[in-house]
Amino acid sequence: DNVKNQNEKGVDCGGACQRICANEVEDLRIEWSKVFPAGPGTYDAAALVANPNLAFWLGALHYRFSLFDAQNKLLAEREGDTFVNPGEQFALYEPSIVTGDRVPLRGYVQFEDPDYVLPWRPGVLPLRPQLSVDNPQLRKEADPELVAQLANRSIADAVGVQAIAVLLDKDEKPIGIRSSYFDSLKRNNAVPLSFIWTEVTREQTPSSGTVFPRSTAEGIK
Repeated sequence: DNVKNQNEKGVDCGGACQRICANEVEDLRIEWSKVFPAGPGTYDAAALVANPNLAFWLGALHYRFSLFDAQNKLLAEREGDTFVNPGEQFALYEPSIVTGDRVPLRGYVQFEDPDYVLPWRPGVLPLRPQLSVDNPQLRKEADPELVAQLANRSIADAVGVQAIAVLLDKDEKPIGIRSSYFDSLKRNNAVPLSFIWTEVTREQTPSSGTVFPRSTAEGIK
C-alpha cells in the first residue's frame, strides 16, 4: 500500500510483510566468473556464487553472462534463471556459447538490472532433498578425471538434478568446468560421477576438483 504501517520495518517491507527490506540483507557474492574453451568457436561460462544471508532465500533469480574480448567488446550474452538457498554456495553454468572466430577473454555475470531489488524472503524453504558428493578423487595420469559418488540421503526423491564440476589448479583457480544432469535421483540412492577434461594441459597444473550438486526447488516427488 506504499505506506509503512503495522509493524513493518520499512515501506512495504520487514516485520509482518513477506518482503525483506534492502538493509536487512547482504548482496550475493560472486567468488569468480570465467569463460572456458568448449570447442571450435564455442565457450562455456561459469561463476561461483555465495549467499551470505543465513536466514533469507530467493525463489527465483534471473542472471546474465556477458563475454568480452581483449578490446573489451561484447561478443555474446546468455541469460538464465535459478534459485538461491540460505547460506548457500553454488555454481552457475551456461554451456556452448557461440562466438565464431572471436575469442572471449573475460566473462561476467550479473543479476537482473543494476537497480533491480531482488525478492528476498525469510528462510523457510519447502522440503527439498539433501544431496552430497562422496569420495571425490582427481586422477591425473592422463587427462584429468574427477570421479565421485552423488548421493541423495533425504526422505524424498529428487528430480532435475545437476552436478557442476570445477577443476582447480595449484592456486585454487578454476581451469575447467563440466556438468552432468539427472532426471531423477531416488531417496537413499547414489550414482557415480565422472568428469574428464581433455583440453587442460599439464602446464595448467590441475591439482583438485570440486562438485556442486543441486536439485530444483520444486524437484520433490
